[in-house]
Amino acid sequence: MMRLSPVILLSFVILSVRVVLSSPTLYLIGDSTIAPHDASEGIQGWGVEVTPFFQGINIVNKAASGRSARSYIREGKWADVQSSLISGDYVLIQFGHNDGGNPLKSDRAPVYGTNDSVTQNVTLSDGTTEIVHTFTYYLYYHLTMQCYTIIASQTPDNPYDNSTTIAYNPPRFVAYAKEVASLKDIPYVDHFSAVIWIFAKLGETTVDEFYPRDHTHTNMAGAQQVARAFIPA
Repeated sequence: MMRLSPVILLSFVILSVRVVLSSPTLYLIGDSTIAPHDASEGIQGWGVEVTPFFQGINIVNKAASGRSARSYIREGKWADVQSSLISGDYVLIQFGHNDGGNPLKSDRAPVYGTNDSVTQNVTLSDGTTEIVHTFTYYLYYHLTMQCYTIIASQTPDNPYDNSTTIAYNPPRFVAYAKEVASLKDIPYVDHFSAVIWIFAKLGETTVDEFYPRDHTHTNMAGAQQVARAFIPA
């Protein structure tokens, strides 16, 4: 039996619920690789360019530059999204780019590993204390019974960075995201692998042009390819 991808299944379900909901909403939460950017920055998040693929669906891009799964919650951004959710809405969660590091030195880093019983007490730069959890804990925290949830792995940095051949080196957060989706039996999109597959076809010269500022953020043309990769993933 053919297995539908999570995104195709999402489109089918959304089209079905349009009988009841005149304008279903898909919320995007994540970091700068999804978030909208001013033209002056020379970069664009793929969440902006994915909109044409979801005709008739209200997409609300709540991704925020520089945020991790941990800081997105601590700063109240997830609470703001939750306050807007109604039954039948969708939430896409994608973090990873800003989640590395040591929680003792970074206010974005989670506790290492997937043992959600392990925590670490830290003092932030403003003097407040915080109990830090694992990356998987924060993904669980973002799940809600109010809506349908999709988890996507982070997108890759430029896989041709300082190389003429493409590299496939998924960070640990890719596996962590897949683990949470599997354990909770919710749709998972391996966006990392899907982007690598497209970039391998496009080649080094073209892909390098997608990264005008650094090895993480794409320009509009790159964002369009990353958005396209999300659909058949």
